[in-house]
Amino acid sequence: MLPSTHLKGATMLLEEVRKSVEKMVIPGLPGATISIGIASVVPSSNLSVQNFFNMADRALYKAKESGRNKVCYYS
Repeated sequence: MLPSTHLKGATMLLEEVRKSVEKMVIPGLPGATISIGIASVVPSSNLSVQNFFNMADRALYKAKESGRNKVCYYS
């Protein structure tokens, strides 16, 4: 969670994380990469924590289904 962070800032930060993992040399896992899903919301009383995580999870699967090793956001 990145409170008080706009979608653009979160995307930039997490893209750097993705690139860092891509550059890592991990014994036993050559070419390891990560996919990241982002959900960006303005907190409200009608948004549950579970719904927020479901949004991020959908974005993660969007990244995986569109080729992996990506940062995608829920829209």
